[in-house]
Amino acid sequence: MRELTSAAITCHDYNSRVMTRENASAPLFSGDSAQGAIGIVAVDRAIDRVLSYRIDPHWMPLAKPGMRVHVPLGRANKLVDGVLIKVILPAEYTPALVSKAWKLKSISHIDDHHAPLSTDLMQLAKWTSQYYVCPLGLVLASMIPAAAKRQAALPTREILLLATDAQSRMETPGLSRQAKAAFDRLQTVITDHMETTLDLKIALKTAGVSPLLLRRLIAHGVVVRKKLKLLPNPAGGKGLAVAEGEILTGPVLTNEQMAAWQQIEPLLERDAFCVRLLYGITGSGKTELYLRALERVIARGKRGIVLIPDISLTTHMVDRFIKRFDRIVVLHSGMSESTRHQHWQAAASGWANVIMGPRSAVFAPVPDCGLIVVDEEHDTSFKQDNAPRYHARDVAIRRAQLLRIPVLLGSATPSLESWHNSETLGHFNRIELLSRPSGVQLPHVVLVDMHAERRQVKAPRSISRRLESEMESALHLGRQVILLLNRRGWSHYTGCSRCEWALNCEHCDAHMVVHRHRPAGHQVRRYVQCHYCLTSCVMPTLCPACGGKLIGLGQGTQQVYEELLERFPKNQAARMDGDSMRNLNDYRQILSDFENGKIQILLGTQMVAKGLDFADVGLVGVIDADAAQSSPDFRATERTFDMVCQVAGRCGRRQNPGRVVVQTADIRSAAIGYAAHHDYVGFVTNELSHRKAFGYPPYSRMARLLISHKDREHAVALGRRLAGVLIPLAQSDGCRWQGPQNPPMEFRDDLFRIELIVFGSGAAQVQQVLGNLRREPIFEELGRWLTVDMDPINLR
Repeated sequence: MRELTSAAITCHDYNSRVMTRENASAPLFSGDSAQGAIGIVAVDRAIDRVLSYRIDPHWMPLAKPGMRVHVPLGRANKLVDGVLIKVILPAEYTPALVSKAWKLKSISHIDDHHAPLSTDLMQLAKWTSQYYVCPLGLVLASMIPAAAKRQAALPTREILLLATDAQSRMETPGLSRQAKAAFDRLQTVITDHMETTLDLKIALKTAGVSPLLLRRLIAHGVVVRKKLKLLPNPAGGKGLAVAEGEILTGPVLTNEQMAAWQQIEPLLERDAFCVRLLYGITGSGKTELYLRALERVIARGKRGIVLIPDISLTTHMVDRFIKRFDRIVVLHSGMSESTRHQHWQAAASGWANVIMGPRSAVFAPVPDCGLIVVDEEHDTSFKQDNAPRYHARDVAIRRAQLLRIPVLLGSATPSLESWHNSETLGHFNRIELLSRPSGVQLPHVVLVDMHAERRQVKAPRSISRRLESEMESALHLGRQVILLLNRRGWSHYTGCSRCEWALNCEHCDAHMVVHRHRPAGHQVRRYVQCHYCLTSCVMPTLCPACGGKLIGLGQGTQQVYEELLERFPKNQAARMDGDSMRNLNDYRQILSDFENGKIQILLGTQMVAKGLDFADVGLVGVIDADAAQSSPDFRATERTFDMVCQVAGRCGRRQNPGRVVVQTADIRSAAIGYAAHHDYVGFVTNELSHRKAFGYPPYSRMARLLISHKDREHAVALGRRLAGVLIPLAQSDGCRWQGPQNPPMEFRDDLFRIELIVFGSGAAQVQQVLGNLRREPIFEELGRWLTVDMDPINLR
């Protein structure tokens, strides 16, 4: 998380960028011009300006900033969605607007199904648009789920009620003896379940009443069929997850936790912006402090937002939170449209006290928000990789600044930016938890040199002899095992054993990854897939160049899983990766089975390293700790340290100590060595010295500008044109730059890519350069060929 200077966070004056649309064929405003107004609209398109439209008199009562609107766009007057930014009344018209107002197109419709976006969200959208160099309309569009825009049907439940005058109506003629008997049975069932209100289908089944008889009773007016909107259930399913009276109280805090709480509690009692970095080793009790902070905020009549890095972690975290709060909603893309709309409405209406979710939840419509929590703040999944390319942690801090509320950032391995800020910024302080409440020490870590393993074993496999021995010991004692391999598929490289041919993607500079699939009742099918553009095809049997035998190198989770089944046939193993987890229920089921002991060995990608808390995990194994270090990125060592340190913390979290086995081909790696000793401070000190020497963040700020074009020569030419404008702007503002140059992955998704990177000593410098570039003609000319990424995380 970086310092947000006053120059960097000043919202752009959008009034200076209003564009009027003069089109004689457009539908004109009917009536006296003095009766209408002009609406400034940001449309849901990649148009880097706001547009002007007439507001007809009949729409004026609904014309408020933040309302969703439908407007005609372009010569074809295609209706598109947008958000009303500002209303200019006739009394506020400038001479230029008076002369052009009659030519403007009219707003076609104003959507009154939802309340307008709040003032703080509108301000946040303008800041996000400016800071991340993204059209305002796209930012506003990302704030509202598609389900809410489309008015997806909300979950409902049908029940039967007795009419208030049912008895008197039963005395009137018109019902058969069979219908009267059916009414008597229904009356008994409904009366017996008056407090729980049975579902209609259950009521009919219990009473033995057919749909035909029900229709006759409804027509006679003795029973009423009613639909009820359901309250959100964050745990899944349809009713509330926790009934009243089942909410649990928290445990007694340790002395260290109490000291941390005494630093947090005063911040919740006043309306003031501040950031607190909660640095705590794995299993130190950070979540309990989040829960207590939320309880205190709710007691003041306010609400809280909790950001978590991954959908896979949502289920595990929600299960903990619903034991303490009865009004929780969850917002993430893994939900059905109906459920997501339901939860979004519950947040906007103020029903929910706690709003949880991954990065998009930072834009949740929360009235009276009093606290924002960002758990695992170091996680790179908080950075969105398409427009708007925002970092949820930094946006959360900006939103808290607008609302004048505190932010809690939690992590056992804080990002170097957050750690540096906690050392240098006055409003950004650090709170530390350096021990586990149970008193158990951090697990002992053993490093296995895989080069030596391969020399000593004739047919080396993914699981080393040491790791296999440790697994056997842990399983024999009834403990569970977590294995991490951050590479899905079977093998990640396929080549010829005789010539130099390798199986690469035709659309990207990347190797095709081998996958194996076994449909029910069929043989194993092998196919290859590019993990960047997702192109897939049948696995070739022989080398197409020379007919030689193909060999696969580099193991993935599928291959290791097959090895587990072979080596540990008596133990139940499960795989948790992007291929095996198709929806949220899959995550929920596998984590539930692991918690209940039905699964003894859990193998997964990085999702098993995030925030899981299981009592019986006695061993963690890292199959290949070197995978992240091979990335051509200055953050590669930080990611390696984070991954090893985080997954190591999944074991020994109760009274039983745990062990960790880390397999590496680079036994002298500094990052792995620091992680093996759980020495975060040592790693940070060492890594920051390197960053400072090379001028990388957090000692500078970066923006990456990427040109992508289907023709290589054209991409190079566009890169040179961009550099011709950008470099003088960077020089005048005291920034340095790299490029134009080829990025690590030059060819991706059938596009050739050229990059330029701008470095500045602070956000204000880089923002000044980007703001000036945004006003240059070339910025609009490049259009969709140009991608701007402020504070980039992925440099491939």
